[in-house]
Amino acid sequence: MPKEPRVKFANVDALIAERQPLSPNMVFVMTPEELRKARDSRKFSSIQIGQTILYPDGSDGFYFARLAYVDNVDEIFAAEKAERQKPVTEPLQLDGERITVSHSLFDTGQLSNLFDNDTFTLVRVADANPAFLEFTFPTPRPLAGIAVDTGTMDFALAAVLYLDSDAEPLVVNQVFRGLPADPHVEMTFDNAPPRVAKLRLEVTALDAGGVFKIHIRELRFR
Repeated sequence: MPKEPRVKFANVDALIAERQPLSPNMVFVMTPEELRKARDSRKFSSIQIGQTILYPDGSDGFYFARLAYVDNVDEIFAAEKAERQKPVTEPLQLDGERITVSHSLFDTGQLSNLFDNDTFTLVRVADANPAFLEFTFPTPRPLAGIAVDTGTMDFALAAVLYLDSDAEPLVVNQVFRGLPADPHVEMTFDNAPPRVAKLRLEVTALDAGGVFKIHIRELRFR
C-alpha cells in the first residue's frame, strides 16, 4: 500500500469549504491572506504559528502554523451547506417574454450567461449535485428538446415537462460519459406535450466526490 505523502499542495480555502482531516502533526505554510481567511472563518479553535518567514522588506511573508477545528465545526459546515442549497428564484427575459426561473445557488455567473450564445461565460453552482433549473412559462410553449453546454464531466441530465399543474409530467433521462472537454449535448423530448408550462432540468455530476461545483455554459430550448 502506498504511503501517505508527507507534503501536499492546497490552500486554506479547502479547509474552510469542507472538513478535512487535521492533526497536531500537520504544519501548514500560509500567506498573510490565508491566515486572515482562517481567522475570519471562525472554524478554527487554535491557529498556532511556530515560525514566520519575512520578505526582504521585513513584512510577513509566510507562516508555519498548526490548526485545529472548533468542536462544533460539523454543525457549522452542515448549516452552510443547507444555506447554499436553498433555491433562488428570479425573473428572466427570454424570447420576448418575462419568465420565472428557480435554480440552485450560483457562486459564479448569472442566469443570463446561459442564454448569451457565448460558451466562455457560464454559471457555476455553489454546492448542489444535482443542480437544478426550473422554468415557468407564463405562455405555455412547444418544446422539442434542449441543447446544453457544460463543464468537463460525466453527467446525467433529467428533464421534467409539465403541461399544467394537474397533468402527469413527462420525464426524460439521459446519461453522458466519455465526452470531450466542455461538451455540447442535445436531448430530444419524444412524446412531449404540445405545449409546456413548466420545465425542470437537473444536472447530476457522476462519480463526483466531496464538494463538486457543476459548470453550465449554455442552454438552448428547441
